[in-house]
Amino acid sequence: MKRIIKSIVAVCLSAVTCIAVSACGGKKTDTAVPPDENGSYSIITKLDLKVEFDGDAAAAKVKNTFTLFPATARVQAYLYYSETETNSYAEMTEVATEYIEDLNLGKTLTASWDTKGRGGYFRARMRYKIDNREWEERVTGQYLRDYTKPVLEPIPDDGSLPVFEDVEPVLPAVPLNSGYESIYTNLFFYLGQPFPESEICDKVGDKKFYIFNPKEKDYLALANHISYGVYRQYSKYVLIKGMLLDIPKFGYANPIDTERPTGLGKWNISLSFRFNNVEALDLVGKLKIVFGKLYDKQSFYKEFFNIYVGNSSIGVCYFKLDTDKKVSYAFFHNLLAEGLSIL
Repeated sequence: MKRIIKSIVAVCLSAVTCIAVSACGGKKTDTAVPPDENGSYSIITKLDLKVEFDGDAAAAKVKNTFTLFPATARVQAYLYYSETETNSYAEMTEVATEYIEDLNLGKTLTASWDTKGRGGYFRARMRYKIDNREWEERVTGQYLRDYTKPVLEPIPDDGSLPVFEDVEPVLPAVPLNSGYESIYTNLFFYLGQPFPESEICDKVGDKKFYIFNPKEKDYLALANHISYGVYRQYSKYVLIKGMLLDIPKFGYANPIDTERPTGLGKWNISLSFRFNNVEALDLVGKLKIVFGKLYDKQSFYKEFFNIYVGNSSIGVCYFKLDTDKKVSYAFFHNLLAEGLSIL
């Protein structure tokens, strides 16, 4: 009778083993792996797989939650990301991976990635091998996460030119003529000194603005001027910053004789920013710029781009090009992605 009971228990445990291990995997792989030599065999090994978020970090996590008898659990964890919904991890980008030779009971293997505030779709995948059995794999469903902060990152430059849409600038070209009260104005000539933005902070108190400073200081001509202004209309504030850039790779439509200084330096891109106060805005999401044109014949600037973070407008930039070559969309986007910051 005891022999019969032991046989039944052995059969049951064998069935449970098949269910527990196969539940953690999907399709098998053809990876050739040498057999184990330690002679240890697990009756049951349960590996849990999930995606977790902690602050800006996203992670694929595999935890050994249960092992009956000693086992060797080789595990590879993968994390995948996509901005759009997908049907498979194969359509996503692998952003993190980690491997361990033996994931012991109660231990967790983590493949982590700094999202830098990105939102989108995530999946976790693991490949695992218990003792000398074949490699198997398991993939989670999709995890959707919203953006958690502004994402100001450069994009690949494919040479595409800006597309000008039928849009209005989010802020007027000259706030002073539009019912705004002047709070602060100043003009500086750039000679290598720090940008005088601490003065602006003293004038606006708890108001917050984005500000732009080119990452490449060489873009600024030696005698280039930097102009600042802060204007108020009721509870709305506007921060103005203007500058001239000299970017030689674009050439010059109207070259300046450098032996006869103009006082403004040698430039080929003029930028005039107007920034909203943003302390009340929900600043999460990706940087986006939308181009438009002005039809005022008297205006020095004929073109502009509105600047957004997610769905929130942070300002507008009026610009004038005096370049010999066309300037791509990505150049403008990347100039802002690298140079924008909260004042």
